[in-house]
Amino acid sequence: MATTLEEPKTVAAKKPFYKKVWFWLIVGLVVIIAATSSNSGGGESSTSANSSSPTAEQPADNGGAPAPAPAPAPAPAPDAGTVSQESALDKAEQYLDVMGGFSHDGLIQQLTVGDGFSTEDATWAVDNLNVDWNAQAAEKAEQYQDTIGGFSRSSMIQQLTVGDGFTQAEAEHGTSALGL
Repeated sequence: MATTLEEPKTVAAKKPFYKKVWFWLIVGLVVIIAATSSNSGGGESSTSANSSSPTAEQPADNGGAPAPAPAPAPAPAPDAGTVSQESALDKAEQYLDVMGGFSHDGLIQQLTVGDGFSTEDATWAVDNLNVDWNAQAAEKAEQYQDTIGGFSRSSMIQQLTVGDGFTQAEAEHGTSALGL
């Protein structure tokens, strides 16, 4: 008797439903429908035409007396800045902490040209820092002396005033701090 060898049948493993294309198409469709229905404003508005509460179009019947004026919005604190100004202030503090050696004008330039803040926001930020600009000039002079070296007193003062925007007095202080 001849025996025939049958090849074993391979059973294809079924993919889990979450790995099938049709599942993700349905999920995507549900997400799109949910997103559009929440943005369409299909819900009832809180100020409808049939509302019984008085609105600007429907003055309250208070015996003909004029409606009281709304209270003015509270003014921000004098030193509180806008979100952009506060962001510029944070960035300015980062520059001083990490790099140091900035003049008042040099830091404004870095914030405007380097970081894209408006001149108004950068100026507000730098004006609201508590910085010893003489110490910044001394730090910048030390940075130059350590990296480049070979400065005379007059060339260091020129570099700090013309190159970095320090005032004459700040540059002289920074140079004197080096002993030049």
